[in-house]
Amino acid sequence: MARHLIIGNGTAASYAAGVLAAGSIDVQKKGTNGAHTSVTSTDTNLTAPEIRFAQGSANGNIYSPWIKVANAINWDGKSYAAAVAANTVATYSGTLTNAGELSVKVMNVSNGVEPFEIKSWTLAYAAGAALNTTITALHTLINADLPSFIASTTLATPAITFTGFNIGDLDGAGERVLNPGNFKVMLEDTAGQISDALVPTAAVIGVGEPYRVLEFEKSLQGSTFGYYNRVQQPIAPATSVDVANDTYDMYSLVVTKDGSTTSGINGVDN
Repeated sequence: MARHLIIGNGTAASYAAGVLAAGSIDVQKKGTNGAHTSVTSTDTNLTAPEIRFAQGSANGNIYSPWIKVANAINWDGKSYAAAVAANTVATYSGTLTNAGELSVKVMNVSNGVEPFEIKSWTLAYAAGAALNTTITALHTLINADLPSFIASTTLATPAITFTGFNIGDLDGAGERVLNPGNFKVMLEDTAGQISDALVPTAAVIGVGEPYRVLEFEKSLQGSTFGYYNRVQQPIAPATSVDVANDTYDMYSLVVTKDGSTTSGINGVDN
Protein backbone atom coordinates (compact mmCIF):
# COMPACT_ATOMS: atom_id res chain seq x y z
CA MET A 1 0.00 0.00 0.00
CA ALA A 2 1.36 3.41 -0.96
CA ARG A 3 0.52 6.73 0.63
CA HIS A 4 0.89 10.03 -1.18
CA LEU A 5 0.55 13.57 0.13
CA ILE A 6 -0.27 16.48 -2.18
CA ILE A 7 0.14 19.95 -0.62
CA GLY A 8 -1.20 23.23 -1.95
CA ASN A 9 -1.43 26.76 -0.58
CA GLY A 10 -4.42 28.00 -2.56
CA THR A 11 -2.46 29.34 -5.54
CA ALA A 12 -4.53 29.10 -8.73
CA ALA A 13 -3.45 26.27 -11.01
CA SER A 14 -1.57 27.52 -14.07
CA TYR A 15 1.20 26.12 -16.23
CA ALA A 16 4.31 27.63 -17.79
CA ALA A 17 6.08 25.31 -20.25
CA GLY A 18 4.33 22.38 -18.57
CA VAL A 19 5.42 23.37 -15.07
CA LEU A 20 2.62 23.94 -12.57
CA ALA A 21 2.71 27.13 -10.50
CA ALA A 22 4.40 26.51 -7.15
CA GLY A 23 1.89 26.01 -4.35
CA SER A 24 -0.98 25.06 -6.65
CA ILE A 25 -2.75 21.75 -7.15
CA ASP A 26 -4.30 20.43 -10.34
CA VAL A 27 -6.23 17.29 -11.20
CA GLN A 28 -5.32 15.90 -14.62
CA LYS A 29 -7.10 13.41 -16.84
CA LYS A 30 -5.16 11.03 -19.04
CA GLY A 31 -4.97 12.05 -22.67
CA THR A 32 -3.47 10.44 -25.74
CA ASN A 33 0.27 10.56 -26.51
CA GLY A 34 0.98 12.16 -23.13
CA ALA A 35 -1.30 15.15 -23.76
CA HIS A 36 -2.78 15.20 -20.27
CA THR A 37 -5.26 18.00 -19.54
CA SER A 38 -6.92 19.41 -16.45
CA VAL A 39 -10.16 17.91 -15.21
CA THR A 40 -13.10 20.31 -15.48
CA SER A 41 -16.33 20.59 -13.52
CA THR A 42 -18.21 18.89 -16.36
CA ASP A 43 -16.02 15.77 -16.43
CA THR A 44 -17.37 12.46 -15.18
CA ASN A 45 -15.89 9.00 -14.77
CA LEU A 46 -16.74 8.47 -18.45
CA THR A 47 -14.82 11.47 -19.77
CA ALA A 48 -12.05 11.18 -17.18
CA PRO A 49 -11.79 7.50 -16.25
CA GLU A 50 -8.20 7.94 -15.07
CA ILE A 51 -6.89 10.94 -13.14
CA ARG A 52 -3.83 12.04 -11.21
CA PHE A 53 -3.04 14.85 -8.83
CA ALA A 54 -0.29 17.32 -9.66
CA GLN A 55 1.44 19.60 -7.15
CA GLY A 56 3.55 22.57 -8.15
CA SER A 57 6.70 22.92 -6.05
CA ALA A 58 10.16 24.45 -6.04
CA ASN A 59 11.41 21.07 -7.28
CA GLY A 60 9.05 21.02 -10.27
CA ASN A 61 5.84 19.07 -10.66
CA ILE A 62 5.05 16.30 -8.20
CA TYR A 63 2.54 13.70 -9.36
CA SER A 64 0.44 11.03 -7.74
CA PRO A 65 0.11 7.69 -9.57
CA TRP A 66 -2.66 7.44 -12.15
CA ILE A 67 -5.93 6.58 -10.44
CA LYS A 68 -8.79 4.66 -12.01
CA VAL A 69 -11.84 6.58 -10.83
CA ALA A 70 -13.93 3.40 -10.73
CA ASN A 71 -11.53 1.95 -8.16
CA ALA A 72 -11.98 4.76 -5.61
CA ILE A 73 -13.65 3.31 -2.52
CA ASN A 74 -13.66 6.23 -0.09
CA TRP A 75 -13.44 10.02 -0.05
CA ASP A 76 -13.42 12.28 2.97
CA GLY A 77 -12.42 15.80 3.89
CA LYS A 78 -12.31 18.25 6.78
CA SER A 79 -11.72 21.98 6.93
CA TYR A 80 -8.94 23.41 9.04
CA ALA A 81 -9.68 23.49 12.76
CA ALA A 82 -7.21 24.98 15.21
CA ALA A 83 -5.65 22.81 17.89
CA VAL A 84 -6.39 23.76 21.49
CA ALA A 85 -3.94 23.36 24.35
CA ALA A 86 -5.11 21.62 27.52
CA ASN A 87 -5.81 23.81 30.51
CA THR A 88 -7.16 23.40 34.02
CA VAL A 89 -8.64 26.13 36.18
CA ALA A 90 -8.07 25.34 39.86
CA THR A 91 -10.18 27.48 42.19
CA TYR A 92 -9.13 27.26 45.86
CA SER A 93 -11.32 27.85 48.90
CA GLY A 94 -11.10 27.54 52.67
CA THR A 95 -10.49 29.34 55.95
CA LEU A 96 -6.90 29.06 57.22
CA THR A 97 -7.55 28.90 60.96
CA ASN A 98 -4.50 26.77 61.67
CA ALA A 99 -1.01 26.69 60.18
CA GLY A 100 -0.33 24.15 57.49
CA GLU A 101 1.43 23.24 54.24
CA LEU A 102 -0.26 23.44 50.88
CA SER A 103 1.08 21.21 48.09
CA VAL A 104 0.00 21.33 44.47
CA LYS A 105 1.03 18.65 41.99
CA VAL A 106 0.70 18.40 38.21
CA MET A 107 0.97 15.07 36.43
CA ASN A 108 1.73 14.66 32.73
CA VAL A 109 -0.69 12.00 31.42
CA SER A 110 -0.17 12.69 27.71
CA ASN A 111 0.91 9.19 26.73
CA GLY A 112 -1.34 7.38 29.21
CA VAL A 113 1.49 5.07 30.29
CA GLU A 114 3.11 4.99 33.73
CA PRO A 115 5.44 6.15 35.15
CA PHE A 116 3.96 9.62 34.78
CA GLU A 117 6.06 12.76 35.03
CA ILE A 118 5.09 14.69 38.19
CA LYS A 119 6.00 18.13 39.44
CA SER A 120 5.03 19.49 42.88
CA TRP A 121 5.29 22.71 44.85
CA THR A 122 4.82 23.13 48.63
CA LEU A 123 4.02 26.35 50.47
CA ALA A 124 3.85 26.75 54.25
CA TYR A 125 1.18 29.14 55.53
CA ALA A 126 0.60 30.59 58.98
CA ALA A 127 -2.49 30.37 61.16
CA GLY A 128 -4.99 33.03 60.17
CA ALA A 129 -3.36 33.66 56.77
CA ALA A 130 -5.59 35.15 54.08
CA LEU A 131 -6.54 32.65 51.38
CA ASN A 132 -5.92 35.05 48.47
CA THR A 133 -2.50 36.03 49.82
CA THR A 134 -1.60 32.36 50.20
CA ILE A 135 -2.73 31.48 46.65
CA THR A 136 -0.80 34.47 45.27
CA ALA A 137 2.35 33.23 46.99
CA LEU A 138 1.68 29.72 45.70
CA HIS A 139 1.34 31.01 42.13
CA THR A 140 4.65 32.87 42.42
CA LEU A 141 6.29 29.64 43.56
CA ILE A 142 4.76 27.63 40.72
CA ASN A 143 5.47 30.15 37.99
CA ALA A 144 9.15 30.35 38.95
CA ASP A 145 9.68 26.62 38.36
CA LEU A 146 7.39 25.24 35.64
CA PRO A 147 7.78 21.66 34.41
CA SER A 148 8.57 20.98 30.75
CA PHE A 149 4.94 20.07 29.97
CA ILE A 150 3.27 23.22 31.36
CA ALA A 151 3.49 26.31 29.13
CA SER A 152 2.21 28.91 31.58
CA THR A 153 0.06 29.67 34.60
CA THR A 154 -2.15 32.68 35.27
CA LEU A 155 -3.58 33.99 38.51
CA ALA A 156 -7.07 35.32 39.24
CA THR A 157 -7.32 34.82 42.99
CA PRO A 158 -8.34 32.49 44.38
CA ALA A 159 -7.87 30.58 41.08
CA ILE A 160 -4.78 29.45 39.16
CA THR A 161 -5.06 28.39 35.51
CA PHE A 162 -2.54 25.83 34.25
CA THR A 163 -2.05 25.76 30.47
CA GLY A 164 -0.20 23.12 28.44
CA PHE A 165 1.71 23.50 25.18
CA ASN A 166 -0.03 23.62 21.82
CA ILE A 167 0.99 22.16 18.45
CA GLY A 168 3.95 24.05 17.02
CA ASP A 169 5.18 25.33 20.39
CA LEU A 170 8.62 24.53 21.74
CA ASP A 171 8.07 22.81 25.08
CA GLY A 172 10.18 23.31 28.19
CA ALA A 173 12.72 20.77 26.89
CA GLY A 174 13.07 22.61 23.58
CA GLU A 175 11.15 19.95 21.61
CA ARG A 176 8.61 20.88 18.94
CA VAL A 177 5.12 19.89 20.07
CA LEU A 178 3.17 17.79 17.55
CA ASN A 179 0.53 16.53 19.95
CA PRO A 180 -0.88 18.86 22.62
CA GLY A 181 -0.45 17.11 25.96
CA ASN A 182 -2.87 16.47 28.79
CA PHE A 183 -2.18 16.74 32.51
CA LYS A 184 -3.87 16.51 35.91
CA VAL A 185 -3.74 18.97 38.82
CA MET A 186 -3.86 17.67 42.41
CA LEU A 187 -3.97 19.29 45.87
CA GLU A 188 -2.76 18.26 49.33
CA ASP A 189 -3.22 20.38 52.48
CA THR A 190 -1.73 19.08 55.74
CA ALA A 191 -4.28 21.01 57.81
CA GLY A 192 -7.21 19.90 55.68
CA GLN A 193 -8.51 23.47 55.39
CA ILE A 194 -8.07 24.17 51.68
CA SER A 195 -9.98 22.49 48.88
CA ASP A 196 -10.02 23.03 45.14
CA ALA A 197 -12.61 22.93 42.38
CA LEU A 198 -11.06 21.84 39.09
CA VAL A 199 -12.37 22.69 35.63
CA PRO A 200 -10.17 20.83 33.10
CA THR A 201 -10.33 21.38 29.34
CA ALA A 202 -8.81 18.53 27.35
CA ALA A 203 -6.45 19.22 24.47
CA VAL A 204 -7.90 19.22 20.94
CA ILE A 205 -5.63 18.05 18.15
CA GLY A 206 -7.41 20.05 15.45
CA VAL A 207 -7.23 19.54 11.67
CA GLY A 208 -4.57 20.74 9.24
CA GLU A 209 -2.11 22.20 11.72
CA PRO A 210 0.99 23.01 9.62
CA TYR A 211 3.57 21.35 11.86
CA ARG A 212 1.64 18.09 11.72
CA VAL A 213 1.34 18.36 7.93
CA LEU A 214 5.10 18.97 7.79
CA GLU A 215 5.74 15.84 9.85
CA PHE A 216 3.45 13.85 7.55
CA GLU A 217 5.35 15.17 4.53
CA LYS A 218 8.69 14.16 6.04
CA SER A 219 7.41 10.64 6.68
CA LEU A 220 6.58 10.26 2.97
CA GLN A 221 9.69 11.77 1.41
CA GLY A 222 11.01 8.32 0.61
CA SER A 223 8.05 7.43 -1.62
CA THR A 224 7.73 10.88 -3.19
CA PHE A 225 11.37 11.74 -3.91
CA GLY A 226 13.24 8.45 -3.47
CA TYR A 227 14.76 10.06 -0.37
CA TYR A 228 15.29 8.18 2.88
CA ASN A 229 16.84 9.55 6.02
CA ARG A 230 19.87 7.30 6.58
CA VAL A 231 21.27 8.85 9.77
CA GLN A 232 20.90 12.37 8.33
CA GLN A 233 23.26 11.73 5.40
CA PRO A 234 21.12 12.48 2.31
CA ILE A 235 20.07 16.05 1.51
CA ALA A 236 16.38 16.44 2.28
CA PRO A 237 14.17 17.92 -0.44
CA ALA A 238 12.62 21.33 0.12
CA THR A 239 9.36 21.27 2.05
CA SER A 240 6.07 22.44 0.56
CA VAL A 241 4.65 23.37 3.98
CA ASP A 242 4.72 26.96 5.17
CA VAL A 243 4.45 26.55 8.94
CA ALA A 244 4.55 30.30 9.58
CA ASN A 245 1.73 31.40 7.32
CA ASP A 246 -0.49 28.53 6.19
CA THR A 247 -3.16 26.27 7.61
CA TYR A 248 -4.57 23.35 5.69
CA ASP A 249 -7.85 21.71 4.81
CA MET A 250 -7.35 17.95 4.70
CA TYR A 251 -8.82 15.57 2.14
CA SER A 252 -8.43 11.83 1.83
CA LEU A 253 -8.97 9.61 -1.21
CA VAL A 254 -8.66 5.83 -0.92
CA VAL A 255 -8.18 3.80 -4.08
CA THR A 256 -7.50 0.08 -4.53
CA LYS A 257 -6.10 -1.71 -7.54
CA ASP A 258 -9.43 -3.23 -8.50
CA GLY A 259 -11.99 -1.31 -6.46
CA SER A 260 -12.28 -4.17 -3.94
CA THR A 261 -12.71 -3.41 -0.25
CA THR A 262 -11.24 -6.77 0.85
CA SER A 263 -7.59 -7.49 1.52
CA GLY A 264 -7.65 -10.94 -0.06
CA ILE A 265 -5.55 -11.78 -3.12
CA ASN A 266 -7.54 -13.44 -5.90
CA GLY A 267 -6.60 -17.07 -6.35
CA VAL A 268 -4.52 -17.28 -3.15
CA ASP A 269 -5.91 -18.99 -0.04
CA ASN A 270 -3.92 -16.93 2.46
